[in-house]
Amino acid sequence: HTHTHTHIGSDRNSTTVGSYYDASLIPTESHYRDYIETECRYSRYLERQAKEMNVFRKENNFFLPADLDYSTLPSLSAEEIQKLNEAKPATIYAASRISGVTPATIVFLYRYVIRAASSKGSRPDADVGVDDELVGELNA
Repeated sequence: HTHTHTHIGSDRNSTTVGSYYDASLIPTESHYRDYIETECRYSRYLERQAKEMNVFRKENNFFLPADLDYSTLPSLSAEEIQKLNEAKPATIYAASRISGVTPATIVFLYRYVIRAASSKGSRPDADVGVDDELVGELNA
């Protein structure tokens, strides 16, 4: 069985395709241990994030208040505030489509609107049928 290498460059000593091998890329026992430890440590957060993503998949048309002033909200970047105030997205989905608005901000907006509505005794999601169980878990 013969092996043919294609030489890159004009020098015979240059790198050959198929001859590069990096042993540090092979997972070791400590890599697996670190991975499992990380999964265990963050499993609660990952489960919560998965629940939030299920809500978002179901509720793309969750409405945002038309009069929401994004500059009053904590944790948004200056770019996000500017873009959201200019675009005035009507829904969470529309906000998620704005370049420069991060997934973390979309989660924050969802939680903010749910909490604001529950403190006023109203339901901003009544028209779109948000799963009450998931909303309860997100508010917990």
